[in-house]
Amino acid sequence: MRRSICLVATVGYAAVLLAAAGQEKPKKSEQFTQSVERPNRTWDYDGKRILGHVGEKILLWDATTGKLLHKMKGHKEHIFVVRFSPDGRHALSSSWMGPGPMVEYKSKDTRTILWDLETGNNKATFPDQVAGEFSPDGKRIVTFSARPGDLVSFDAVVWDAFLGRALAKVELAKYSGPRWDTLHFSPDGRRFAHVGNGAFLLYNTSKAVLFDAGDGRSIGKGAAAGGGGHRYTSTGALASFGKEKATLTDIESGRVVQSVPHDLGQTQYSIWTHDGSKVASLHGGKDIKICDIDSGKIVTGAKCGPYPLRAAIVSPDNRRLAVEWGGANRIEPVMGIYEMGTGQEVARIKLAEWGHVVGFSPDGKTLLVGGSEFVIYDSENGKKVRGLKILDDVSFEHDWNQ
Repeated sequence: MRRSICLVATVGYAAVLLAAAGQEKPKKSEQFTQSVERPNRTWDYDGKRILGHVGEKILLWDATTGKLLHKMKGHKEHIFVVRFSPDGRHALSSSWMGPGPMVEYKSKDTRTILWDLETGNNKATFPDQVAGEFSPDGKRIVTFSARPGDLVSFDAVVWDAFLGRALAKVELAKYSGPRWDTLHFSPDGRRFAHVGNGAFLLYNTSKAVLFDAGDGRSIGKGAAAGGGGHRYTSTGALASFGKEKATLTDIESGRVVQSVPHDLGQTQYSIWTHDGSKVASLHGGKDIKICDIDSGKIVTGAKCGPYPLRAAIVSPDNRRLAVEWGGANRIEPVMGIYEMGTGQEVARIKLAEWGHVVGFSPDGKTLLVGGSEFVIYDSENGKKVRGLKILDDVSFEHDWNQ
């Protein structure tokens, strides 16, 4: 019986995004709880456990022993996203299958489920919803809500996560939805932002709208033209890296509060720190460039791996940059770990079969890679901490190659 799983890394213009809670000039703040990136949103890692899926089942493993803790059933469609709650006691999962470019496929089961991770039980179900994220206190969630009879446009709803009660509903712009766009609570949880990265694909512009999370009232709008590197920062700003300058925009007023010109041109991949203080410009086979927003200086780092670049993420503590490349054009899949401040290489690691980066732990100390074997690395030095054969514990009823 074939045992396989694919962690397809999502890269490009929809990978890193934007802002809420505006202020005149973004200030340094404590790291926002939700600032943990996942190149593939159907897997999550909290440093102690691994949350993922095999087919339509949601699975939870112990990240130390590899033991399967829970197998949770409730979806009847492709899993689109999973996410731990901020306190780790609960998790969200969403099933949804969007229409393709040539075929109007209707998702047979669009829903979000809230799971109790102590028992593995279904705590609440939200039909016709695709998860955005938890509020910082974990008591609310914001979701994309499918419009009846419309396969390509969604609205946004804020929910009481445990009572299943809608608190606020917002009509989003046409063609808004979970495939390209994102929803984010502000660091204080009082607002949420809709980042329309689908607009970038159409108009070379990423647009954001800020809403009151209590009543859905629109508070402000912001936009960033050019470039694919956008970030919802822990200071509540829209960070954008264009082909001529890097900018931080206050969404509420729409004003650019910081701008740094550069001569790096159009980047293949750009990735911001969570606080919007630095941005890395990546080109396959060329030197990594780190732009410091406060000083305006650009630092040249180590040479990046060859094309194609598949994913790039920054650790939650903003100290490490992980870049994944290869897996095509007869180039073996490899991950490089770099210092985010200087771009200097810390380690270069050959990935296992089907290997893809899952992401850093919330404290930034370890990094999980999935594939035929799941491996945890020390992000400080790139050394292997342990390998886990987590898929050996799963009972495969058919080929889960999806």
